[in-house]
Amino acid sequence: MGTFSDKSQQENKASVLLVEDDANLNLALTEMLQFYGYRVTGVYNGREALEALRRFTPDVIICDIAMPVMDGYAFLQRLRSDPDFRLLPVIFLTAYSAAENQRRAKEIGVEDYLTKPVDPKDLVASVENALKRRQLIEAEIERNMEQLRSQIVGLLQHEFRNPLTFILGYAELLAASDNSIEAEELRMVAQAILEGGRRLQHLIENFLLMAELQSLSGALHHIEPINAYTLWKDILGECADCPQSKYSFS
Repeated sequence: MGTFSDKSQQENKASVLLVEDDANLNLALTEMLQFYGYRVTGVYNGREALEALRRFTPDVIICDIAMPVMDGYAFLQRLRSDPDFRLLPVIFLTAYSAAENQRRAKEIGVEDYLTKPVDPKDLVASVENALKRRQLIEAEIERNMEQLRSQIVGLLQHEFRNPLTFILGYAELLAASDNSIEAEELRMVAQAILEGGRRLQHLIENFLLMAELQSLSGALHHIEPINAYTLWKDILGECADCPQSKYSFS
């Protein structure tokens, strides 16, 4: 078995969930991965793996296909249907070498496909590549979210002035009026203030959305993919309802 330097082993703190039904192989792979510096949790089938994921989220999963209770395919399908784990990299390590098995795994969303017996260096290389890919994806999501947050802030800063000016203007009109103001005019002013207040409420809700996006930036593996087109359409649609708004969406 090849060796890494002591420094490399100490710096590598990635966690691995190992799903392998053969107890001896599970133990051997666990010891090998620990030798290379990974923190390993071993389970024996897909159902146990799902239970483990309720307790913690690993950085990468290494999974067999042929297992009792729940096989690797069913486990992977469950993962890819859960928004919390769609970005979690899964490496299949299996005795199945047929192209059909590999194709099926890739269609479901496997990160890599290795066959037994596996060279430890190949397994470690696969894990490292999966971790690097996930880091790149998370960095790209964070960049996109930061850009979206900045754009929302710029838009809302401008749009806050319109309804606030609207409300203050009519409030000053009421304050300056004498007791002779007619009921119809009073209802009109009240309606205008109400509309301005509702607009401010929408803007505040959008700011709360931005704050939620900010809070999620520290846990990117839980993020559901965002449809920016729909988000912008909703925001700008609200802006279009505001008097004197210069924004429109078509």
